[in-house]
Amino acid sequence: MKIKNKLAPYLCMAAMVFSGTFVSCEDDVATENAVIADHVSFGLFTETISIPEGETVSVEGTVYASSTSSADRVIGLNVVYASPYNTENEDTTIPVTTANPEYFTVPASVTIPAGSKMATFEVSITGMDLGSGSDIVIELVDTPEIDVTKEYYGNYGEDGYEVVSERLIITAEQICSANPLLVEIYTDAYGSETTWEIYSQDDTSTPLYTGGPYEDQDGAGEYLQESTTLCMEDGSYIFVIYDAYQDGMNAGYGEGYFTLTLVDTDGNTVEDIENDPNNGSFSDYNLVYFDLP
Repeated sequence: MKIKNKLAPYLCMAAMVFSGTFVSCEDDVATENAVIADHVSFGLFTETISIPEGETVSVEGTVYASSTSSADRVIGLNVVYASPYNTENEDTTIPVTTANPEYFTVPASVTIPAGSKMATFEVSITGMDLGSGSDIVIELVDTPEIDVTKEYYGNYGEDGYEVVSERLIITAEQICSANPLLVEIYTDAYGSETTWEIYSQDDTSTPLYTGGPYEDQDGAGEYLQESTTLCMEDGSYIFVIYDAYQDGMNAGYGEGYFTLTLVDTDGNTVEDIENDPNNGSFSDYNLVYFDLP
């Protein structure tokens, strides 16, 4: 099935796309360039696209220009996967793509026809590996003839300095028609030692899903990692959690543990499959056998 979602025809500036605190020029900098005659901007998009598993949705994006031109204007589109500023500052200020690129396509450019102030482009998204929400972040590519809104992050000439063109953020979530399984991992201070896998009981040669390792922390504690919602068919499964140091997640550096929860499409608990707060006490691995539904 193919569904078309249109982005609201609203001219927005990058300051509306981003959120954050702007500080003085002596510290981190985030400023906008002035609007000129051939300025272009995305239409604003705020809703989350819900996609049934395996189906394809076509999302229509819009680009606006501040004036008409006697010639076609080709504006480059670029999918953003990384941010030097975020990496250098261990931050998430600048939005980047989190969706799996295998399941979406974005055109390389969009053309505003001569005599027009707007153009549209199609983003195709398939309902696979989206979980409870993944982002596709697209930026407008600046050229000498066409100006786009830009923001500047960091200190010029230093590591992490980044010039950020205006970006469109499309958030898509997967609708699970089978069994949504919520996996939550609370690591101790040594998250890098923790990994997990889920196998079918009928075939333990290859895991169906995997997670971890995670980041280490500065002190002892229980650290909730990013939750994962898996869309699983009816069947019998094995959840395996590992500790590379073979002392589990509850050995003096925090009382780590994990939960497996069957939820509905709104995230409400249907059944607690595993929620023992002491299940982080193991040596090299811990096993949970379970059936769905």
